[in-house]
Amino acid sequence: MNEWHKPIEELSEAAQGYLFSSVATNLIYLGDITAAVEPSLRSINWFVQNEQWVEAASAAGPLVSMLIAAGDLPKAISLMNDMEAVIGKSQNPLVIAMAANFRAYVYYLNGQIALAKENFKHSEKVLNKLQPVDSPPLPTISSYYCKFLLDTGKQQEALERSLKTFAWREQKTWQVAIDTTSLLATDLLVLGLTFLRIGDHINAKIQLDKQVELFKSADEWLYLPTGLNSRARLHIATENFGEALRDLQESLEISLRTGARFGEWEAYIDMAQLHYKQHEYKLSSEYLKKASDLPNMDKYRFRDDEISELLENLSSKMSKSNREHDSSIQ
Repeated sequence: MNEWHKPIEELSEAAQGYLFSSVATNLIYLGDITAAVEPSLRSINWFVQNEQWVEAASAAGPLVSMLIAAGDLPKAISLMNDMEAVIGKSQNPLVIAMAANFRAYVYYLNGQIALAKENFKHSEKVLNKLQPVDSPPLPTISSYYCKFLLDTGKQQEALERSLKTFAWREQKTWQVAIDTTSLLATDLLVLGLTFLRIGDHINAKIQLDKQVELFKSADEWLYLPTGLNSRARLHIATENFGEALRDLQESLEISLRTGARFGEWEAYIDMAQLHYKQHEYKLSSEYLKKASDLPNMDKYRFRDDEISELLENLSSKMSKSNREHDSSIQ
């Protein structure tokens, strides 16, 4: 048993509960997924048993994020379902709104766009109030909604909403009263991808470079692969293939070491795109197969259209190559 599973006996029961929460958070950020699960669940259970509903919800958020990064969407959904009663008992509008935000993000990842939109509508209504009903007990998350807007074809709305998040930071409004390096890096990541989508490669590079450096400076090993994959997409778009390959190789190394299967899966898809752009169709196809062979990742549906298009293009290119080969033989 690892040493962080047993607090020293001199600590009070309350201190032990909070300690488990701190241990879990640090293990999550370090990317030690396996070790983080037990202290996370123990801290949540302790808060629930002591009817500390807001604290329980706050402890559950990072665990849900970790499960998503670990490629275990079913467990993330199960945990959110288990927390429904706790969320309601908190009677805190912001906690309820952030729970809706997490549900919406999971629906989006799973390809359930209508349900995602419905839940985001609720969370955004609360987030955009000039004053909170209560003092914010936990961080707010804007990047999930911005990424949803971006991936559903609303680039301009995604840009405006992303810029609003940064305006909140400049104005020090209640929405960002509790902030973290991880949240800032993720906001920069989505802003960079938005600039990329609208063709502003200069600003895309500025934001995507910043978010990678922030994740690295904070030792955010669980979420760094997503940052590297995102920057690699810019390199692919600008045909800077060597830099794209370096980012994706680093992402895969970290993902395999930490168990960040979500990062591994996206790296394989981006590798497939990279090799397709380089006319290496066999390698592209092999990386897509690696992505499809990963367990549980079929639950992540938000890139289905992109994958289908790539598969169709690969089929066309490889069929053409085969015909040309047959003609040369004849």
